[in-house]
Amino acid sequence: MRSSASAADPAAEAAAPDPTVWDTVARLNETADQAGVVQLLTQAASQLGADAACFIGSVRLSASRRAHRLIAACDPAWASDYLLRQRFEHDPWLLHARRGTDPALGSAIPPASVDQQDTVAAAHTAGLRSTWVIPAISSVGEDRIGVLYLASGVVGRFEQDPLLAFRVKVVGRSLAMELHEWLHIQMRRELLAESRLTDAEIDLLRHEEQGHGSKAIAIALNTEPKTVDCRFQRIIAKMGVASRREAWRVARVHGVI
Repeated sequence: MRSSASAADPAAEAAAPDPTVWDTVARLNETADQAGVVQLLTQAASQLGADAACFIGSVRLSASRRAHRLIAACDPAWASDYLLRQRFEHDPWLLHARRGTDPALGSAIPPASVDQQDTVAAAHTAGLRSTWVIPAISSVGEDRIGVLYLASGVVGRFEQDPLLAFRVKVVGRSLAMELHEWLHIQMRRELLAESRLTDAEIDLLRHEEQGHGSKAIAIALNTEPKTVDCRFQRIIAKMGVASRREAWRVARVHGVI
């Protein structure tokens, strides 16, 4: 029997969709490879009434450089074009996720330049015509952000169906956070595999996090400051960065320290 609260509050029903949607979201953290995640994202999008979905992870490596990763359950040609043409530099939806945490309809985020208009037009052509833009927050703020696009190829699909839009918005938050965490773990593993940082080198980066200079670190490790400097130079080379502070930043946003 339906409770009186449910009968009087259709929004509450919308917030409690078919359990299979939550099951799909929960299975993300059990999936090891990206192909499996794309399959689950496709399934979750379909269960929510969306035709396509894409998750973008963005990590700040320095003051002027960011790394971007896509998990695309949508037109692969659009995803390839997005990366090839570096559309993340002119994506108003991604910029929305960098500035705030509230989900928003793509149609409510006006392009602010010709390049942004072109980016949105390309998304519309690829079938992202009515889109929920759902940011995923992290403990390091704007240094590591994520955003989920849940889209319909039908113009006005979510704008014209408030209950469907509310359902997508509620479940989409959980879906975005699970995808963000999954991608974060993968990027951390990749960084450690590529850089081959040792435990001792990670410990040095923790000293850098505390603002300790080479002399203070040398005293703590019972060694010479020049030895500390040499170890940091090795870390910088292994990570492909410009300075020990940048090495700390990259390690931090990847969750290594």
